[in-house]
Amino acid sequence: MTDNTAMPDEGDANPDQAPETPAGDTYEVGYGKPPKHTRFKKGQSGNPGGRPRRFRNLATMFEDALNEKVTMVENGRRRQISKREAIAKWLINRAALQGDDQSIQILLRLMGQMDTQKELGERPFVFIRRGGDALL
Repeated sequence: MTDNTAMPDEGDANPDQAPETPAGDTYEVGYGKPPKHTRFKKGQSGNPGGRPRRFRNLATMFEDALNEKVTMVENGRRRQISKREAIAKWLINRAALQGDDQSIQILLRLMGQMDTQKELGERPFVFIRRGGDALL
C-alpha cells in the first residue's frame, strides 16, 4: 500500500514564515507581534540588571552628607539643622568659648573668604598652607 499524503520537499519551505502552529492557534507573527517563544516570560524583566546608578564623586558625597539633617538641643528646644550648620556652630562655639587657637585660625580664614566672596561676587582661589609658613 502506498501512502497518498504528500510530504513537502525541504526546498519548498519558506524560511520567512513561522512554522505551522496547532489548529486552535491562529496567532500571526508580524510588526509588533513577535513569536511567542521569543517573548519575555511572565515576571521576567527585559533588563534584569536595570539602569546603572549614577556615578557619585567625592564632592557629591560630601555635599549630600553635609545636607543631611541632625537633631540638636538648643536653649532647651530640639530642632533639626543640617550637618553643615551644626559644624559651623560647633566651630564658632569652640573658638569663642574655649579659645582654641586652631579653631580661631580656621574661623578667621573662613570669614576672610566670605568677605572676599561678597566683594568680588565669585569664589576666590584659595591657598591653604600648613606648618611653619602658615598664614592667616
